[in-house]
Amino acid sequence: MSFNTHNVYIIPDMYGIGGPGSEDYIKAANTLMKKKMLFGTSYPIISIKDTAAYYENCEIAEENKAGFFYDNAAEILDLK
Repeated sequence: MSFNTHNVYIIPDMYGIGGPGSEDYIKAANTLMKKKMLFGTSYPIISIKDTAAYYENCEIAEENKAGFFYDNAAEILDLK
């Protein structure tokens, strides 16, 4: 199994916030899947502002946050 499947991306949304396995999403965003993780929310269950604040302050490495919040999605949508 490859972690670099072309059209497969992970969007942890509310499941990445304190739920079972949430630490694994953070580990993935910092290692194997840093180019395959995208920011997403579960609005209206959790507000966009609160979700963004959580991921901004979690243990995603600073050098990976731009990819998580924007660059990875921009690459998929040909905005870069």
